[in-house]
Amino acid sequence: MWNCAWANSKQKCGSQKCCIFMLLGNLNSKGDCHIGDYTHLSISDRRRFYTLLEMKLLITEIAKKLSKHRSTLYRELNRNSEPEGYFPKVAQLKTQERTEQPL
Repeated sequence: MWNCAWANSKQKCGSQKCCIFMLLGNLNSKGDCHIGDYTHLSISDRRRFYTLLEMKLLITEIAKKLSKHRSTLYRELNRNSEPEGYFPKVAQLKTQERTEQPL
């Protein structure tokens, strides 16, 4: 049995999907089955990101401080910036609008 991303986060399961991921080597050191380890930026992450951008830090430095991958931050800028610049509240609203749209 493994901790399974398919079965509500940390529940134990032996599902076929987990077996496939185990065989493919997609288990982390704790035995957690996962497709990719990522988290969404919260509004507080976005505020910190904005502050660090204003301090003229490099994206790689900001990524380390926020414990995020630099590609996450570049993606954030590309998706959620306005012509006038990056603003956390606007970024949060844009993200919420995208996630609320039906597929």
